Amino acid sequence: MTRTSAKIRTRAALVFSVTAAAFGCGTNDVFIHEDTGSGGGAGGGCQGQCAPLGPVEWLGPALLWIGQEGQAPECPASAPVQGSPVFADLNSPTLCGACKCDAPSGSCALPTTLTAASAQCPGTAPGVTQTPFYAPAGWDGSCTTANPIPAKLMCLGGNCVQSLTIAPLILTETPCGVTVEPIAADLPYTWGTMARSCRGVLSGECGNPNEVCTPAVEPGFAQCLVHVGDKECPGAYSVRHVFYDGFVDTRACTACACSAPIGGACSAVVSVFKDDACSPSALVVAGTIDATGPVCLDVAPSGQALGSKLATAPVYAPGACQVSGGEPTGQALPAEPSTYCCLP
Repeated sequence: MTRTSAKIRTRAALVFSVTAAAFGCGTNDVFIHEDTGSGGGAGGGCQGQCAPLGPVEWLGPALLWIGQEGQAPECPASAPVQGSPVFADLNSPTLCGACKCDAPSGSCALPTTLTAASAQCPGTAPGVTQTPFYAPAGWDGSCTTANPIPAKLMCLGGNCVQSLTIAPLILTETPCGVTVEPIAADLPYTWGTMARSCRGVLSGECGNPNEVCTPAVEPGFAQCLVHVGDKECPGAYSVRHVFYDGFVDTRACTACACSAPIGGACSAVVSVFKDDACSPSALVVAGTIDATGPVCLDVAPSGQALGSKLATAPVYAPGACQVSGGEPTGQALPAEPSTYCCLP
């Protein structure tokens, strides 16, 4: 589920191009002014607004609107040239599809190791005689007379059958398959705030050489300078905003994984008879076995023959796998900032 490596996503041209388009060609003197012969008095014939010049490395001034994307008004008639939008307040959740583990599949095989002991269960004390009563390789549970043990009428020296130990069923399970709930190919993002600049061409000049004639501020707009990067505001342009042209996206999800199956179970019933035909009337002992460990059964009375054996088909009950992964990693961070400084 790992997504693409860090990348920059943009929703407009590069910031420098944006600011150049919005604010002119790289100096404060971004507008064309015609001398109306007003003599340079206060206002000096400026048909718009005389705004303070900023430092030479700042672009502008121009009109700036700030609000929610999709709600931006048209640029005023006095400043009809619209700049590319820039953004702030990035909302970029990391969404990961849910990881799931499929149920495992498996099977159970009958054991072939059955061992008679000359002592009652567990029949493992030192000096106890162990006699194989093995089933044939690949035993399918059908009646078999393999490795019979004859009866002993008297247990002289203790060497007669008193218990029978049956090895556990053999459980085999395949790994669980992994499924991932699908999500969109690209993780979502929105910007909470958008800004758009507007500029225009005015006749007239200002009487103060430290001012420039710009389109007058309209409702909802501010008179602003801009500088590429994250900067402090100069002079009278004290209201600071930082907007971005895109973001660096390292969001991803950890890979889904499943543990080995746990909790799977097997069961079967093994019956032992004193004759060679697995006759119900000749039953010596019967017991349920599973895959957790050997089962010991006492033989009563002692010394009976073990002539044949029979087993039911093993029953398999699947376990489950523990799921992991699908955790969000990384983040999306705004990139390519520009600082907008506006008159109060």
